[in-house]
Amino acid sequence: MRFIDWALRLPDGLDKELWQEFNKLEEVKNMPYISGYEKFLMKKGLKEGLQKGLQKGLHEMVLEALETKFGMAHGALEERITSLKDKAKLKHILRIIIKASDIKEVERIITEGQSA
Repeated sequence: MRFIDWALRLPDGLDKELWQEFNKLEEVKNMPYISGYEKFLMKKGLKEGLQKGLQKGLHEMVLEALETKFGMAHGALEERITSLKDKAKLKHILRIIIKASDIKEVERIITEGQSA
């Protein structure tokens, strides 16, 4: 609608009539017009938010598994885990924690992943 308003110049009477009709339509739909670019930005923001939420959830799962399996949180190890961004790596670490018999094995895998 912004583009139409910019591009289309109507005589005053028709201009007023167009916007009255547009307002009626907005009231019926009860929502403002959103441009394609605004929709793009909303989708992009939603996608980024979902990715960040998934990553945070994975961090929490890995840390919870670490604490449950080995009975304590490890400060430096916790920092290394929360600095990881790769979802596949976080899932791999979660599987390692589940299978590992001692904390050293988990530390080794995380350290190797950060140096690679």
